[in-house]
Amino acid sequence: MKSGLTTEEEIGMAEKQKTMNKETEFMMFKTRYLDEYFSKLEISSNEPDWNVMIL
Repeated sequence: MKSGLTTEEEIGMAEKQKTMNKETEFMMFKTRYLDEYFSKLEISSNEPDWNVMIL
């Protein structure tokens, strides 16, 4: 053991890292999807500005 951790701790750290990597991949996918979705929407000048309405 070079890290000073037990085998169980090393396995736990590896699993945690794997989960964090999947969350990062999902967030990148979600951000890309939403960016593409909103860029395809046509926003006319007659539509209300939702940012102003939300505030």
